[in-house]
Amino acid sequence: MVEGTQLEFVFPKLIERLQIEAGKESLQLNYNLRFSEGFKNLLILYSEIKNQNGLKIGSMLIFSDQTEIRKLEHDKKRNEKLAAIGKLAAGIAHEIRNPLASMSGSIEYLKSTLNTATDEEKKLMQIVLREIDRLNGLVTDFLDFARPEKTLTDLVSLSTLVNEVLQQIKNDKRFTADVNVEANVADKIDIIGDKNKLLQVVLNLLINANQALEESAVKRIQIDLIKDDSYAILKVKDSGLGMTDEVKSRLFEPFHTTKPKGTGLGLAVVHKILENHRATIDVVSRAGEGAEFSLKFPLP
Repeated sequence: MVEGTQLEFVFPKLIERLQIEAGKESLQLNYNLRFSEGFKNLLILYSEIKNQNGLKIGSMLIFSDQTEIRKLEHDKKRNEKLAAIGKLAAGIAHEIRNPLASMSGSIEYLKSTLNTATDEEKKLMQIVLREIDRLNGLVTDFLDFARPEKTLTDLVSLSTLVNEVLQQIKNDKRFTADVNVEANVADKIDIIGDKNKLLQVVLNLLINANQALEESAVKRIQIDLIKDDSYAILKVKDSGLGMTDEVKSRLFEPFHTTKPKGTGLGLAVVHKILENHRATIDVVSRAGEGAEFSLKFPLP
């Protein structure tokens, strides 16, 4: 498509960057090329071509696509960060749980024995108990995140599992009647995995998609399960407001959330579970255009 066109047409401002480095016989540049589906990370090697007398007679540019390498480097850094946070979380979680249990027990005792407590005082005690439960839930998420995953040996029907989750959300008050959930789930797709963990992944992605619809005029979630020769592919797509590139780049980092009451652990836990299943997750989203989460599980 681009053969025979001017270099500047294909790579805007590249000539300008090379001119800044004028005088060097060779150099390398990192160049981000925007295209319809995102960016390509290119490594550009530049070298002068000289004749036998040492006079410059031309130039050579070699373009190398480094997109996948950069993605792997980014994933490696994120995984190292997650591992460090996981170790810290495990230690802190155990230290927090003991005083929480003492506080909860004390408030429950006061609530049951204080016959003179006013309605306002009872309401305040109930708030304390509710917040203790919320903190305890957060600590549990911490431990799930930090706990080493077990070796997977069970054969799990992904088709049945997805249908179970779809049935479950029909009675979930978070999914209101105006949310249209459309499903295309192929039969007899099995993978090696942990059923409970996979249920957590699918439910979490659907809840995440549902939350993305809060300010959207069209409330639609599409879930597809198919397979090719090597992979089972699960896609969850919403018609929400989408994400910026910055939000997308930090999507699976713990404690990073755009929700007022979010902990930022949901998608971090999802990412860890998928890693243990040797599965990959890709996200396609732009601001104002919804989001699509695509999961690929190796077939047994």
